[in-house]
Amino acid sequence: QKVVKRRFELDELRLPRSSLQDLIDRGAKERELCQLLKQDLTFLGDAYAHPAEEYICFSEFPIGPHGRVDFAVFTGRSWMKVILIEIKGADFPFMVNRGGYQDFASKIGVANGQIRRRIEHVHRNYDAFRKEMHEVRLQVEQGNMIYHALTGPFGPLGVDREKDIDVLYIVIGGRERDEISESRERFSHFTSTHPPVHLETWDSWMRKLPGPAYL
Repeated sequence: QKVVKRRFELDELRLPRSSLQDLIDRGAKERELCQLLKQDLTFLGDAYAHPAEEYICFSEFPIGPHGRVDFAVFTGRSWMKVILIEIKGADFPFMVNRGGYQDFASKIGVANGQIRRRIEHVHRNYDAFRKEMHEVRLQVEQGNMIYHALTGPFGPLGVDREKDIDVLYIVIGGRERDEISESRERFSHFTSTHPPVHLETWDSWMRKLPGPAYL
């Protein structure tokens, strides 16, 4: 019954998927997209929860003493998965021509640099970071909704605080102009970086959202 009740509560909060798509289609800037996602963090919970409906989402999530990411999602079973997300606007093409070849737009480069600094902190302080993430999770599960936390229908998360955590890094920004060639470039970047950083256009990210596209 708690799960059903929480589903109803989240349904009351949900914005239509079309509200996010409309912002993207009109080339919204980073601030507008951040505001909408902060208003409805279920977009991120639905996108990244595995198993489905088992998540805690955060916005303006601190990483280290001086850094933060736009959003974070905790999910998983046994090993907790911590997903750190930086976003940029939909007001620029994801890739641009530079000197006769294609390259990522400068704003994607900025976001990638931001996430790389977060990666550096995590890897230099992994043990402390792992413990801190579990401490944050426990606070939320005990009712302290820090960092604008939103919990999914199933909770507490079925993870073990004594085990390692899996940290994923994601950048979302820009508009797609050539799905096939840009997908290759994004995949090449993913496989050539360590740890890998997932780069998404707003178009590719929206295609991965579960549920009907017309909602």
